[in-house]
Amino acid sequence: VFSRFTADDAFISWRYGKNLVDAGIWAFNPSAFDATQAYTNPIFAALSIIPNLLGWDVVLFFKLFSFAVLGLFALWARTLLSGSGLLLVAFIALPATMIHVFAGLETFVFVFAMAALLIALHRHQLARSIWLTLLLFVTRPEAWVLVVLVPVYYLFSDHTREYQGSLVQRIRGFLSGQTLQPARAFVVAAALVIPLGVYFFFHLQHFGHALPNTFYIKANDGFNAVLFLSFGFFLLPALALLFTRQIKMAGFILALFGAILLSYSTSSLSMNYAARFAYHIFGPCFIYFVYLASR
Repeated sequence: VFSRFTADDAFISWRYGKNLVDAGIWAFNPSAFDATQAYTNPIFAALSIIPNLLGWDVVLFFKLFSFAVLGLFALWARTLLSGSGLLLVAFIALPATMIHVFAGLETFVFVFAMAALLIALHRHQLARSIWLTLLLFVTRPEAWVLVVLVPVYYLFSDHTREYQGSLVQRIRGFLSGQTLQPARAFVVAAALVIPLGVYFFFHLQHFGHALPNTFYIKANDGFNAVLFLSFGFFLLPALALLFTRQIKMAGFILALFGAILLSYSTSSLSMNYAARFAYHIFGPCFIYFVYLASR
């Protein structure tokens, strides 16, 4: 039922692949005049080159791609989230999940990659954390804040301890017991800053603006308290991590999704079908908490 749904915004990104194949121009219109970066998901825009190059139906191609992503997620989760099959099935069975898998936008890929990043950070898998962050950079602009947060995460030591006392005492104990690792943080920062800088430079040279057109149109719309509270509700469970051994991860999650929350609360959000923007917060957090429960 849900696989029949395709969001009309998806065709914005797919248009770039069509124009590149048909006219040799990477732009929304098949003309070099006033090229505009109308997409926020470069990875889907790039993927649209394949069906246009091969003469396939672009909608069918992305439906099959969605099946492949869903299958990959199921295999990955089945391996990693052992003993939590019911929670995994419940997540996949959500109508919102099925809608976002097949809508043609990058929502589910973003959630999948972000959840994988949280778990890679938890497991101290540095190389995988870098590659997943780079993937997220070209999936959603919300991920750009990771260029700062991931190096900061690796600046702190990996050991986890149980801290006692009040919340303030726990955080103070965590900070006082840290051994900073600036060399590791610098390597991670270089691995992220350079590719992201190249990404911005290309768009600045090609389109005249480093950021997508939607950033200038929808951002800075004034603070919306209703959006802040409604999206913030999905971040509340992360506060529980402050009372476990996962204080560093708690800080990372609260900083990451807190920044996203503030961005959403000051933007004019459209295409919010099936609570799409709340799903960006809910999905990765839910999967990470299931991972912790499976441990």
